[in-house]
Amino acid sequence: QRNRKQEIEREKRIVVLSIMKLSALRFVATTVVLWAPLVLGDKIHDSAKKLRVWEEECQALIGVGQKAGAVNQEANETYFLACGTNDGLSYNVEGGCKSWIDNRVFMAQLYSNKTELEMGETWINLDNHHLEQAYFPPGLKNSGAMANATPAVGRRSVLAVIVRLEDAYPIITEDRLKDSLFGTDGDDRTLKSLYAGCSRGQLDMVPSDDRTGPVNPIAGGVTTLYIPKTLSSGENVIRNTITARLKEEYGVSSPQELADHVMYCLPEGVMPLASWSFVHNWLSVYTDTYCTHATFQSHEIAHNLNLADSGKFKDYDDHTGIMGVRTDTSTEPLACFNGAKLYQLGWYEESTEIIKFLKSSPPTTVTLHGFVKDASTAGIKIVKLDRRSPYDFYLVFNWPSGPNAETPRPNVVTVTGTGRHGQSYYESTNIANLGEGDVFVQEDYFAGPCNLMIHVTEINPAEGYAVLNLESCFDSAQAAADAAAEIELQNKIRAYEEAVAAKKKQQEDIANRERSGMPIAPYVPISIPPAPPHPPYTPKPIGPTPAPTPRPTYAPTTSCVELGGLCFDYKDCCHFGLGECREESYGGGATYMLKCREPVDVNATKLTAEEIEELETLAEDASIYGESLLGLYGGTCNKDGICTDGEHCLNCPTDCSGNLVGAKKDRYCCHGDAVSDVQFGARGEPRKR
Repeated sequence: QRNRKQEIEREKRIVVLSIMKLSALRFVATTVVLWAPLVLGDKIHDSAKKLRVWEEECQALIGVGQKAGAVNQEANETYFLACGTNDGLSYNVEGGCKSWIDNRVFMAQLYSNKTELEMGETWINLDNHHLEQAYFPPGLKNSGAMANATPAVGRRSVLAVIVRLEDAYPIITEDRLKDSLFGTDGDDRTLKSLYAGCSRGQLDMVPSDDRTGPVNPIAGGVTTLYIPKTLSSGENVIRNTITARLKEEYGVSSPQELADHVMYCLPEGVMPLASWSFVHNWLSVYTDTYCTHATFQSHEIAHNLNLADSGKFKDYDDHTGIMGVRTDTSTEPLACFNGAKLYQLGWYEESTEIIKFLKSSPPTTVTLHGFVKDASTAGIKIVKLDRRSPYDFYLVFNWPSGPNAETPRPNVVTVTGTGRHGQSYYESTNIANLGEGDVFVQEDYFAGPCNLMIHVTEINPAEGYAVLNLESCFDSAQAAADAAAEIELQNKIRAYEEAVAAKKKQQEDIANRERSGMPIAPYVPISIPPAPPHPPYTPKPIGPTPAPTPRPTYAPTTSCVELGGLCFDYKDCCHFGLGECREESYGGGATYMLKCREPVDVNATKLTAEEIEELETLAEDASIYGESLLGLYGGTCNKDGICTDGEHCLNCPTDCSGNLVGAKKDRYCCHGDAVSDVQFGARGEPRKR
């Protein structure tokens, strides 16, 4: 008990960071107080709140929205973490800021609608349907295959619900909503037409099945519900009341049984956002007339399909596709998706060229056709520049024709970067838009390392194609030869170690059969190639895997990647099965490599004496994911529960969560500045030949 008391007291210690600031001609020492997580534990016992213990199991949901007309979106007002239950209800998790969400997605630990949240000691606030934890963040538990893009082909049903409250209701009508979704009265810019056009007829958005209910029927994919709540009830409470009412009205266990995509159209004043949706889920929510805006509809449904935003919080926003932020809400432009999103959606798989420069390669010429050309048109529509990294570049010719006729960036070759091999939720970045004669260079892009060089030699708007020259990725013949030799050596080492392991297993099987008197079937002895002649390389001794092994290995122990070594895949055996392969920035740029590293504990919250001492000695040069503590210092705190501009975990812990202890890779500090803690790519400026 004495040790436990000491431990509790230590966790309650006030951590003081002394940050020196230059004011006029002298340094002024400013003390910043960061309280231990128990402050939240005390807060949630406030008798003024309606709280009860949370004991349900739930999955992580990433909520993504946008404000209408705002050039710079406030990250923590438009991104949030929620806890979704099997019956379709959802509860916002306090403390889940965008920088924390981004980092967990980046580390392949958080998958919306797949990852189970281990909430620990948690209470639900019945006034606003928020979940308040004694200790943030929650545990993240993943099992089985993680979420790639929902197959974006075939028929997907849509149900839109007009919501009337006691004191407010939308001005849109059911007939107008049907027309905006499915073109029932002549609207030619609809959710249905956009997806049909951009997918070349492979994805058909259709109305949900008609149903009768005690009060309101579902007809043509639309219905109206009266909800006995007022504007002051708050968006979260209203949202869950709508879900409960749908279940009761139509006799289902979740609204997902009614349609693949369910849209809630709320009155003006319920929420500050124009629209938002849950990633890889069925729900999207809109404010009044934005529910009839084809661009907003398509953007939010794309989040349901597991697509992320593109360039949303960068100075150079991505306006080449509909996943960028819409600042002009007066029009519904005919525009599709950028190259990374098109690759993820899988509509152009047969016309995608995957190019790998892993060793010395001659220059390659590619004719890139406009992706909206008829499916019968032969040729390449997407180029994926693949490398030994989950973060790749994707090229398309943004030809203004058909469903893409009004793209804001016409007749350019767009270079878009994204992670997760382009197969799962991950923000993309508009790296460059190249006109005729432009040359784009990204240093150290390919393994070796070697540079990526793209030269646009011709653009033909009339015929809808561009000609690219992908130059040799090495600056010199010697660099190419060195890289080729290194790759060849790595392949020889892997082949040698796998052969040694296979031969050892074969010999053990034969010996076991001999000892047991079992017959030995005819076999071909496995031959072992010569050990790679590269001092100081020496063959690894063959021995048993060290015990205990906390997780199964994915390859023979002898072929495990050592700590710091390059992995080929996330599932590669790393450090005798004790580590994990994670992507990280190579040289601080846009190149990401898979490296074998020590495993990450995403819930490390205990403070050791060494960690406390380290935290207390932080100074001007300390940083969290590249964010200087000195740079984060300052600003004001309005204590409104939202981590907004000027607030961060140091000056406003009531609004912005953070963890400044433990391993540096596990630290984060939520803040409201319109920047990201995780670098998704570096932009290269095009230049003329």
